[in-house]
Amino acid sequence: MTWRVLHTDGSSFFLTSDNPITLLGGEGLGMPTCELTFPLSKELMLHCSWQGEQEFERPSAWPQFVKECNRRTAFGAHRFVFYHENAPWVLQLARNKEPKLNRINWGYLP
Repeated sequence: MTWRVLHTDGSSFFLTSDNPITLLGGEGLGMPTCELTFPLSKELMLHCSWQGEQEFERPSAWPQFVKECNRRTAFGAHRFVFYHENAPWVLQLARNKEPKLNRINWGYLP
């Protein structure tokens, strides 16, 4: 499994929740299509998948990646979503109970 710690220092940051670890699709870690995301801070996100050949990478996060991870984190929340500032989009995201979650394709990076 390739572990990536992506960092952002741009205009978008990661949020977290009371249930921050997301396993996309509820698939097990041994499945080739599984993806695990875990926000480590507002600037760092752990992403694990079977895509890639290295065991560990530290790429920069692009805006669509940040948005996708935030959708996943908000969707997995039980009651609380946390962001480093008061932003109206956070409440909208937290209320969306049927978001379209997308896989991250590491073969086609921006």
